[in-house]
Amino acid sequence: MPRPRKAAHITETDDKSPIQVGAKLKHTRLLLGMTLKQVAEASQCSESLLSKIENGHAYPSLQTLYRIAVSLGTNVAALLASGGDPSAVVFYPEERLATWIDVDGIRLERLFPYKDGNLLESTIHMVAPGAGIEPISHQGEELGYVLEGEIALTVDGKTYQVPAGASFHFRSEQAHSFRNTTQHPAKILWVSTPPTF
Repeated sequence: MPRPRKAAHITETDDKSPIQVGAKLKHTRLLLGMTLKQVAEASQCSESLLSKIENGHAYPSLQTLYRIAVSLGTNVAALLASGGDPSAVVFYPEERLATWIDVDGIRLERLFPYKDGNLLESTIHMVAPGAGIEPISHQGEELGYVLEGEIALTVDGKTYQVPAGASFHFRSEQAHSFRNTTQHPAKILWVSTPPTF
């Protein structure tokens, strides 16, 4: 079981206010009438860790947050949705929402606000040296373009080195993960369907 991370948070760049992920998780769980034990079992984490997450005393890894969201019948994108005009067509840099995840060395910047019914999700992944995610799989399709740096992308057990200027595409049902194995930050334009993160 991974150790809980302390003092990590998510922020929106428009007002710098923290998104209360734990409170959103708890609110969603209570609306569904689920117990801590039910969600903990479904998401493969301990009740103790889930309680700490809900109360803001720990922050989960991206994989754990993803599993919790799935156990609640939602996705990370919906949990982190905050602000922005989902009916707008163009999003300028100063208007675009940037969701930072200060855990795991990964920052996700949304290119447009999350809205129920969206088929696509598009983010810029900023990945610190050594950072990455462990394998996950889910329904959908993903494509990406490495803007800066390089990542090691593993899809269905095979690892590919993806440098700046290279693109990738795969079905999300295949177990996939990535890691920045270099000493320099990486920046990736990532598009997926349906929205996941």
